Amino acid sequence: MGGCLSKDDRYVGGKKGSYMMEQPYVIIPPSPLASAGYDKDDGVSFVEKAANNIVKITKNRQRIDVDKSTNTQPITFNELLYAIKDCNKNDEYKRVIVPSGLLWRAPDVEQRRVEDYEQDKHKWASTADRLQCESFGYTAIKDEEGKLVAQIDDETAKGEKMAWMKNKYPYFFAEGIRHDVVFFDSIKGRDHCIHTIKNKLGPGREVVWFTNSIESRSVPEIDHIQVICRDSPFLSKKTKYNTSIVESMKRSLVKKSAPAHRMNKPPPCSHRMNHN
Repeated sequence: MGGCLSKDDRYVGGKKGSYMMEQPYVIIPPSPLASAGYDKDDGVSFVEKAANNIVKITKNRQRIDVDKSTNTQPITFNELLYAIKDCNKNDEYKRVIVPSGLLWRAPDVEQRRVEDYEQDKHKWASTADRLQCESFGYTAIKDEEGKLVAQIDDETAKGEKMAWMKNKYPYFFAEGIRHDVVFFDSIKGRDHCIHTIKNKLGPGREVVWFTNSIESRSVPEIDHIQVICRDSPFLSKKTKYNTSIVESMKRSLVKKSAPAHRMNKPPPCSHRMNHN
């Protein structure tokens, strides 16, 4: 099943075809989430949007060709579910791999990413060195060429290190969708990643997480996963529903505590209550 939720997991609410773990609401791709209804959102399908991608072929640090896509149209959450439904390839740690070029960035975000990485070349030995210092707190020292490198030795490498942060160069998602990135100092398996997501986000979220293929990673030297989430629409409806019940109970208690001469009066809006 790869990254799918097992049949033993408990599912709650939502529309038919929604698979959500209770603590928290986590969607683990690939799964049977994307039905025919998921390929269109706001009248435009993911496929139609993707057809307008501007794809640039670049080489990563391993000199492998990488597709970097940009688009002026955002990806909705339903479109994300549709896009990842066929991602059935896992890495050796049972984490779902999203291939290069499937998702895209806004043109200005991709341009900023390219410029920032180019600036790294003048100051840092690699972007990975900068991220290791910024994320894990390693000390930056200069190498023989005068460029900064992360000082990693037996002492500084003690203990597991993890950094969860807002993705500085997010994919272009619609408003209300949050895109984070989680860096690990060593490669973590599927169960560890799920545990990390649960502890960080808690309940009330719908989450899609995955890792990028090695060739499409901007920083292949550091293990990381992408975490995309939004507040659960189902939970919002449920919370609103429960709030109305509480208010109804309060009104009922007020009536019971009212003076006897008032109890003979018909309850307000009783004609509407009879139609419910």
